[in-house]
Amino acid sequence: MHMTVLFASPRAAHSNTRALLVPFLETWRAAGHTAEVFSLFDLHIEPCRACRGCQMDWEHPACVLADDMPAVFDAALCSDILLLAAPIHSWFCPAPMKAALDRFVYAMNKYYGSRGRGQSLLSGKSLAILTTCGYRPEKGADLFMIDAGKLELTGTLHDPRNLLARAGVTGETALTMVNGNVVFRDGVLTGVDEYALAQEGEAVCTRVLREPCEAFWNLC
Repeated sequence: MHMTVLFASPRAAHSNTRALLVPFLETWRAAGHTAEVFSLFDLHIEPCRACRGCQMDWEHPACVLADDMPAVFDAALCSDILLLAAPIHSWFCPAPMKAALDRFVYAMNKYYGSRGRGQSLLSGKSLAILTTCGYRPEKGADLFMIDAGKLELTGTLHDPRNLLARAGVTGETALTMVNGNVVFRDGVLTGVDEYALAQEGEAVCTRVLREPCEAFWNLC
């Protein structure tokens, strides 16, 4: 498999994100896979202008801006997986990553032009995120994995913040990690007997509902 990595840390070689990314890529390549890394802080990436010029061509990204993004688009189209590797700054990714993602939303998804709704050039590809933040581990970034193709609200496909807020509510969450521990996998809470918990909850509800009824009949 081939993976395109968008790396966006202003600290470059001294970043915590790179400290995680390097061994990850070593393991990835040792397994026989390939990867191409783009350091976004070293590229010229203009912000999306929402001109929708890219929507006139449904077969190619076709962004009208002249910068370094065409090479990133081409690499993503030739990849099986797109990996976003970035720290969290002010509750979101750094500016170059945000600019690149905005460009991806328009150029790779032909949903917004006057011609109607076209295709997604990223259809069938997987997305992964490697992220860090400057807090202690217990206050750090937790992990969840979602198949975006199964999300019921199309808005979450284009708005990562909305996706975070609705994770596991309307879509299917495959895995959730908190403080480095897997707490949810393949539809099951790990370390919790859900059947026993449901029985306990049912017993509590029954008792709460029954007690007012018994008090009422005693008054009668």
